Amino acid sequence: MKKVIFVDDSKTVLMTAQMSVKELVDNFGSQSVVFSLDYKKTLFSGYKVFIKSGTQKTKFSPLEIALKMENLGVGEIILNDIDRDGTFSGYNIDMIKLISSKLNIPLIASGGARNLNDFKLAKEAGASGCAAGAMFVYHMPHRAVVISYPKYEEIKKIAKSNIKILGYQYDEVLVDYMQRAKAFVYAAIEDFGIVPIEAMACGTPVIALDNGGTAETVCEGLNGVHFKKQSQSAIIEAVNRFENLEFDYEKVRESSLKYTFFKEKFREFVDSRCKSFF
Repeated sequence: MKKVIFVDDSKTVLMTAQMSVKELVDNFGSQSVVFSLDYKKTLFSGYKVFIKSGTQKTKFSPLEIALKMENLGVGEIILNDIDRDGTFSGYNIDMIKLISSKLNIPLIASGGARNLNDFKLAKEAGASGCAAGAMFVYHMPHRAVVISYPKYEEIKKIAKSNIKILGYQYDEVLVDYMQRAKAFVYAAIEDFGIVPIEAMACGTPVIALDNGGTAETVCEGLNGVHFKKQSQSAIIEAVNRFENLEFDYEKVRESSLKYTFFKEKFREFVDSRCKSFF
C-alpha cells in the first residue's frame, strides 16, 4: 500500500511508493526526489540493502543501489546504517568514503551520530550533509530526554555583535523582515529548499550554495548569485559580487511564481497513480 502524507505547503512525504523512481524524477525533477538507502551487515554476505523498515534483505550492496539511483536521476541519497542507528557509535565512515567517491550527487550520512565531531568526520569522508535523531533527543550519558536543544541562551552567546537572534517569530513578522532584506543568504543543501523561494516571492534576491535545489531555483544575476563551497571565503566572495549587481525586484518575485503549482501537481499525480493501485 502506498501512503502519502501532505505535511504542509512546502513538503510532501511519500512512503512505501509503488510508482517508479524514474516516474517521480520525470514529473517533479531530480531536486525533488531523495532516495533513502537503508543497509546493514549480514553474517555471510557483507553489507546489503534492506527494505520494508529494515525487515527484508535484498541481494544488492549499498554501492550498487546508490549508483542505480543516481542513474535513475534522484537528486540526493540518504545513507543510513541500520546497525548504528540510535547507538551513538558514530557514522560508518568507511561506507561513506566508498559511496561518496563513486557518486556525483549529494550524499547524506545517517545512523550513529553522537556529537558534532561525528559530523566533521562524515564531511571529511565525503558526505555532503549529516542526519541525526537520537543525538538531539537524548542527553548523554544517561540518555535523558532533551526538551530543547540547543538552548536559546547558548545560541545568543556565540552570536557576534553584528548578528541579532530573533527567536520564534510569527509569519507576518518573517514576511516583513524578508521584504525589507537586501538579500537572503542560504548555505544549506536541500533537495528543493522552500525558504529561498519564499524570499524570492518577497522580491528579495538570494545568495545561495550552488548545490541541491538552489542550483536550479537561483539563477545567477536574475534572482540571486551562487557560491561554490560552504565556506566563509566563498560566501564573502559571493556577497561582494552581489553588491556590484542590480536586481529587478519584480522579476525576482516573478521567478518564484512558477513553483506555486508544485503541491497541486504533486497531489494530482499521486491521486492518479493511487487509482491504479487500489
